[in-house]
Amino acid sequence: MKTFSFFVVASALLCTATVFADDEANLNRVLGSLNARANLPDGKNYVMATVSRETKVPIKTLAAEQSQTGFGFGELFAAHTIAAAGGKSFQEIAALRLKQRKNWSQISQQLNVDITMVTKKARQADMVVDYAYNRSTNRPNSNINMLRDA
Repeated sequence: MKTFSFFVVASALLCTATVFADDEANLNRVLGSLNARANLPDGKNYVMATVSRETKVPIKTLAAEQSQTGFGFGELFAAHTIAAAGGKSFQEIAALRLKQRKNWSQISQQLNVDITMVTKKARQADMVVDYAYNRSTNRPNSNINMLRDA
């Protein structure tokens, strides 16, 4: 019976770890996309404006936080979204990330924040940037179908 219980607990822990790894990978993919869009010509303006609007943090504050932490725009978005949902400050989230070296899944779990919500909001912000950037440059929109389905 003890062996069976051990296998049940071990299986549950392994499944939980796999889910968190998938959640972390999904979030990191979207955050990477936001960071990449900021490297396009004039992309930084679109990304910063969108992150500012979605997180309700002034652009000047985001720029100062980026200088202090070295976070990309995606990481700024994640940190502010988790901070707001978890009732913490940006500085507290940055400290967990930088000093304690926790990943976004660990921080979200610690604060009882749904990481899939953070990923969904980041994905929506990424699609807004994609749409605005491509519309301003008269390029076909790569995520237009995702916007319609969101």
